Amino acid sequence: MVNELNFSIFGENREAMPLQVIEIFPSEAIWSLGIKGYYGDIDSKTIRAYKKKKPKDISYTDAHDIAKLPLSAFSTLLPDIDIDSAIQTIVNHCCENSKIDNDTVSKGKGFDDPLESGIAFFTALCFTKEKHHIWGSGKDGTIVGPGVL
Repeated sequence: MVNELNFSIFGENREAMPLQVIEIFPSEAIWSLGIKGYYGDIDSKTIRAYKKKKPKDISYTDAHDIAKLPLSAFSTLLPDIDIDSAIQTIVNHCCENSKIDNDTVSKGKGFDDPLESGIAFFTALCFTKEKHHIWGSGKDGTIVGPGVL
């Protein structure tokens, strides 16, 4: 199916193609952004609070802040692209998608899946801007991460 749609899979070849499928892991993206200092002095536990099981139900304001934090590093990494409105759209979607009432959000798949899709999207933007790194030989997958290591 991928070939029928004229997509290539980024891997062993390492050549950039017009239509390409890349492999991204949100946790690797957060890790690499952290070690490169894009989150400042904020620790990994705080950045990954969106994944914590407890507390499950949080205030709308806290949910907004928790959702925005992992995406915030991409604004610094990609200063030539105005991504702040896209970040805000993703954050709002995470919160609205998981709202229990006007003041409360329930963390779960409806909250963290759109957020991780945003991390993957911004990592793909880094790939197109050559602000990325890769892991793996390509024989068993190649993971693309944001930022040059």
